[in-house]
Amino acid sequence: MVDVCFGSSAKGALKLARHVGKGKDGPSAIAFIGEEPISRREKKEAIRRIRAEQEARQRYAVPLEGSTGDVVSVSFGLSMGEIASPLTMDGGPRERLIRRWITAAPWGESEAEELEESARAFWESCKADWNALAARARGGEPVRIWVDPSPDALCGLLAVAQLLVSLEVPLAPVTAVSLPGFFCREDGKLIAHTQWGDVPPEEFGRFLPRAEVLPPLLLSRLAGRWRSLQEENAPLRAVVGGRIVSVGETFYDGMIRRSFPGKRFRVGELIGQVLTRYPVGIGDWLVAQRIRVLLDRGELRWAEGEPQAFYGGTVEVPGGQ
Repeated sequence: MVDVCFGSSAKGALKLARHVGKGKDGPSAIAFIGEEPISRREKKEAIRRIRAEQEARQRYAVPLEGSTGDVVSVSFGLSMGEIASPLTMDGGPRERLIRRWITAAPWGESEAEELEESARAFWESCKADWNALAARARGGEPVRIWVDPSPDALCGLLAVAQLLVSLEVPLAPVTAVSLPGFFCREDGKLIAHTQWGDVPPEEFGRFLPRAEVLPPLLLSRLAGRWRSLQEENAPLRAVVGGRIVSVGETFYDGMIRRSFPGKRFRVGELIGQVLTRYPVGIGDWLVAQRIRVLLDRGELRWAEGEPQAFYGGTVEVPGGQ
């Protein structure tokens, strides 16, 4: 069986989900990140809570079958940019968007050559996963799709449906596992996630009973919806009323304006406010691009810091609005 997800974090978690369960150690690296120092007592208490949570997840973990090679990710960021061109075309709009995305060094800490190499490797990985999915589905392997309400995942689901339908061969069962808004764990703790990339590896197995078969007729309809979006070829696609639709490039600008932390603030702080206040499944890179547009329009003004370290720079609202 091929497991399909829609992001690098989910891909890594699905691979690790093959190796979880009782008697197995969970993650052991714990980092404390922040500007303010914490006391020794606070650190010990935080470590205690984290380890207790790790142990709880391991106790209730259900490992997934298969190997890490059974996981592929459609990580093209399909909710953004041009989608009418062939998806895996070298030098095409999709590769150019991914290059801009991966080579953006928001804190100004990376070398350009390293970023370019990361972008090339990521693009090759995206193509390899896409081609592997096509080959294995054509070869008769079942496909299981892990879908959540984020724009990239819903676009990815439609694109995968179009790929499978285009193979024009009898398909093994295609199923989809939808991420619930929340669930109650065996220890009584209420857990909520917005994307599969946020789900710990230990928790994936518990969602297997939610898998639903996508019959050929439904796959055809999903594929048709993707073709419609390709014809519209809007700058962005967003979730509106639970449905993925084409929207203009300014769609998220109002969310950004409503999230201004004050009259003067760091770019990274504003991005954090947007993503926390509006958990609509978009990433920091898209928000940062729209902030740049607001700067170009004069709705914000660069106040302090190096533009190369964009997230660490300070901006202000002109006229103290």
